[in-house]
Amino acid sequence: MRNEFIYYCGIALLVCGCLTSVVQAQQTPDWVEVSADKTHFVKKTTGEPIRFWGANYDHDAKMRLMDDYWIDEWDAVVQDFDEMKDLGLNVVRIHLQVGRFMDSPTQPNAKALEQLSKLIRVTEERSLYLYVTGLACYKKTNIPA
Repeated sequence: MRNEFIYYCGIALLVCGCLTSVVQAQQTPDWVEVSADKTHFVKKTTGEPIRFWGANYDHDAKMRLMDDYWIDEWDAVVQDFDEMKDLGLNVVRIHLQVGRFMDSPTQPNAKALEQLSKLIRVTEERSLYLYVTGLACYKKTNIPA
C-alpha cells in the first residue's frame, strides 16, 4: 500500500511538470544551468549570470498554510506574488502538503492540481522562478491515512 501511495504521488508530481510545459507559451523565465567553469549559475539561452534572490511562501499572517486558503482567497495569493516581484525577488519557494494533492492513494486531487497550474501561470507572467517543495506533511489533519 505504501509503495502504491508513493507511486501515485510521483504521478501527481509528473502531472505538475506537464502543467508547467502547457503554460510555457507565455513569457517564462529562462532555464538555468551551471556555468561552464562550474562556479555559478547562468541563464541557458544567454549565458548571463543569475543570482537567486527569493523567499519562502508557505503561510499567511494568520499562520495558515498556503494550500489551506489559496482556492478561497486567490486574489490575496496573487497580490503577495506581485509584492514579491516588486521587492525584486526572482524565486519563490512554496511548500505543498501531499494530503492536499491526493484524495486517496490512487486518486489525485484535480482541484489542487488546477490551482497549482494557476500559480505556475502567475509566476511565469511575473518572470519568477517557482521552487516547489512537495510531499510535505505539516498538519496532522492533512496527512493521508
